[in-house]
Amino acid sequence: MKKLFVSAFAVFACLLSFNLSAQECTGLSLDWSAFTHYKVNSFYVTNNEDFDPVLMMQFYQDEETGAITAGTYDLGSTTNSSYATCTECVFLQADLVGEGENASYSKIYYQKSGELKIDAVDASNEIKGTITAVLAEATIDDETLATDFVTDGACFEIESAAFDSGVCVPDCTGKICGDDGCGGTCGDGCGDLACSEDQTSCVEYECSKITLNNNPEYEGDLEYNFYSYNFHHTPAVANGDYTTFELYDAIEAGEYDLADTNYADCTVCMQLFEEIEYDDEGNMTGIGRRYFQKSGKVNVTSFNDANGAISASFNKVRLVEVTVDSNWTSSEVAGGKCYDIEDAPFTYSESTEPTTDPTTEPTTDPTTEPTTDPTAEPTAEPTAEPTDGNNDDTNTGDTDQPNEEDSQNTEKEDKDSSGCSLVTL
Repeated sequence: MKKLFVSAFAVFACLLSFNLSAQECTGLSLDWSAFTHYKVNSFYVTNNEDFDPVLMMQFYQDEETGAITAGTYDLGSTTNSSYATCTECVFLQADLVGEGENASYSKIYYQKSGELKIDAVDASNEIKGTITAVLAEATIDDETLATDFVTDGACFEIESAAFDSGVCVPDCTGKICGDDGCGGTCGDGCGDLACSEDQTSCVEYECSKITLNNNPEYEGDLEYNFYSYNFHHTPAVANGDYTTFELYDAIEAGEYDLADTNYADCTVCMQLFEEIEYDDEGNMTGIGRRYFQKSGKVNVTSFNDANGAISASFNKVRLVEVTVDSNWTSSEVAGGKCYDIEDAPFTYSESTEPTTDPTTEPTTDPTTEPTTDPTAEPTAEPTAEPTDGNNDDTNTGDTDQPNEEDSQNTEKEDKDSSGCSLVTL
């Protein structure tokens, strides 16, 4: 469900006709170079120097995936004439009152007419385009989201503006494989082979072997159906290295194929972390290299979703060096290292309380969006986005992988041009 980002005023009623021809609208001057995409709640913000007013865009074109489609859109169409039904939504919050945490905007201006043109959209829903619009003073019911334009209310006009939240342009010049710089792959990829460091050829993997201990440390969050089993491995490349087997849902006994998966949407996931850095309180502050499953299988003999007890074994598991972006998409590093895990069983039995792994990551992922409402702090640049229940966050294109509020957020990126390695339980 949509939820408007309005701090301290309630608004009412249904859509009424409103005639703007009798008045001149004030030209709206905003800093379009500050146009920013807040991925967690999938909205876009720009403002002027003192954050009054603040203009926001939201998109509800595909509530299943949150995808945005390039094209030209009528902001005054029947669908877009109310915030309750709009698929391309533009509104302005203005007249800031109060200070600090008590600051709020006392007026809202909703799109009355205009044209929104989206010229480009990348895989992360960054957008680029132009807009012309008339925004008229309105009230919006905080329950039904019905929009009522205020009779004789003020209005603002955007005569013409260009925006770009940072559309990524793929670069595959001279490359036949590997990351295109935007989360995609150059060429057709290399299948079961590795992409060379210069991304010009497909080569055999040269993986190292490691052995995992058979006594994993368990961390779980049953509210979110999250289960994590952390293994120390030998030989250890650096102090604090560990391998983790993660479940993002309760599973049944059976065989699970790890091939052709991505961290953004995997349910059964394996990662390895190297060269982890911690602060004095034991919180993770940085990761050198990060690895994700390339191939192999996990055979689960039994699993208890009530306490995380599990009996399973790994079979020919290969982990390759990756980067992971803010949408949790993993991309293999061309010429990166890799590890093979020796076939071996492992078990975790129910304990009184889940153990806390000293390798536990901090609750804030350094790659994620800020979490403070830009509308709440007008005197400083926003450090986080407003909390939104819109469409259950389907607009983001994000999955139900670890989110910014969960302690299972793991970030690691460390690279080496050497070959791969093998892991044994």
